[in-house]
Amino acid sequence: MHGFKPKNYGLINGAHQGESQNRISFDKRIFIKQKYKLGEFGYNAKVDSLNTSSCTNIGFELGNLNGWTVMSGTTVASNSSMLGCCPVAGGSATVTSAAFDTSCTTINSPLGGQKYVRINDEIANKGVTRITYSYPVTTSNTLLEYAYMFMSNRSNHACDSLPYMSVRILDASSAVIQSTFVTGPKTTGTCSTSPTYYGCIYYPNIIYMFDWKRKAVNLQSYIGQTVTIEVTVGDCTKGDHYGYGFFDARCSMLEPSCSNLDFEAGNLSTWIGFNGINNDSQKMSMGLVNPGNTESVVLTGGSDPNKGFSLVSPLGGKIVRLNDFNLTSINASVNRISRTFSITPSNTSLQYAYMSILQDGSHICSQQSYMDASIYDQEGNLIHSNKVYSSGTACTLTASGFSLTMPFYFTNWQTQTLNLSAYTGSLITVEFTAGDCLQFGHIGYSYFDTKCGLASSINEINGSNDIMIWPNPFSDALNITIPQSNTSAHELLIYDVTGKLITKKTLQNTNSYSLQQLSSGLYFYKILKDNQSVKSGKLVKE
Repeated sequence: MHGFKPKNYGLINGAHQGESQNRISFDKRIFIKQKYKLGEFGYNAKVDSLNTSSCTNIGFELGNLNGWTVMSGTTVASNSSMLGCCPVAGGSATVTSAAFDTSCTTINSPLGGQKYVRINDEIANKGVTRITYSYPVTTSNTLLEYAYMFMSNRSNHACDSLPYMSVRILDASSAVIQSTFVTGPKTTGTCSTSPTYYGCIYYPNIIYMFDWKRKAVNLQSYIGQTVTIEVTVGDCTKGDHYGYGFFDARCSMLEPSCSNLDFEAGNLSTWIGFNGINNDSQKMSMGLVNPGNTESVVLTGGSDPNKGFSLVSPLGGKIVRLNDFNLTSINASVNRISRTFSITPSNTSLQYAYMSILQDGSHICSQQSYMDASIYDQEGNLIHSNKVYSSGTACTLTASGFSLTMPFYFTNWQTQTLNLSAYTGSLITVEFTAGDCLQFGHIGYSYFDTKCGLASSINEINGSNDIMIWPNPFSDALNITIPQSNTSAHELLIYDVTGKLITKKTLQNTNSYSLQQLSSGLYFYKILKDNQSVKSGKLVKE
């Protein structure tokens, strides 16, 4: 093919000769597609912009800032007040689809699509840039989701003088509907608004970043009104440290709770999905994101072509398969679907079932095939994560129930149940992912099913039936028993009905805690193992 020059991947990072050839073949397909301007397949996964006129280009998929207003200024006072921003039209804001930033490795937006915006620059001159977007809320765009990422120098300034990033969602009177404010990292100590940063891959001791974070906003009560997205990124107030960020958004209709959550419509309507190329299994990051769900399919019955397992879900009805099972067409693909919906008193219980087949590549964990089921609250906090890698000699499985018959690690149907009563009145996002190995040589695919309903029992849990909690209701003491065979560290967290954390305790195999200080009433508990939720439910104090 004239003009195509294959890269010499060699046998790097544990890749085999066949994997290198697969990767060259994939590069050639991409070259042909771009040279002859062949159209993308599937539908646009960022449902915001190209098909919803009232929020056109909210996700920058037009490749520009049409619809957005860009302003700039100078940070002259406390960063939290954003004084000095932004009296001047224009500023440093650029739409990008690059998988690599000039200074740090960035990953594609978790919201899908192929574009996002880079705000502010790498010049430490007290610069600050703000972009805004206003649109009318209609019945077709009542769900707003956004994601953000921030890069900054590390310094030891006071917290209100550090580089910063702010995202605010405002109503027609400029009242705040939802807000996010983060500061850059400190050399020593932390600020209450600073998330966990790590050094960039190219300049690990100069520039620090955190991975994409996501949020969701329910705008149903604002139908007929105009809302504004306001994103501000600024340098430190001293003029010697810079900060710049990335932002993405999408809008869609907030579907009736649980509509087609179980795929019973025979399709993926109400779900948002996209395909990509595995960039890091541990971070679930993707390169070369493609729109649509061409690697997923809704199924009824049958059996798995490689292991022969029944495709009848323990939850009943239809299921979805993510990623391709074909051993002759391995392309390092990752397939992801997500669904955001509101928790009401009638759907406080969420169940999901999964069955995974992961080919072992004997790579390091970040390059293995994998599956992940994650649940987020509307503030982007991870409620639940169930991630599994093909194991090999390089990493261990992170979930039970898997077996090995080379070349596959696999599990027949596994079921998890989550009690989400603590999130009643707010949004959650369910996200399922399945991916091949990063080296283009080994497949990973999974089947999923899910449903929601009323939490029918006060002792309803999310897995780990072997952990016992009694009595419930309780009057003074609460007893918790963890099997002796389970030696990993566990923590007990107890929340009141507003979601406020009121008790946190480290658990041993046998535990008895006096909770006399608690007032009578309803509480929610969560037990964590290795920082992942393994059991949750309700508690009643008599």
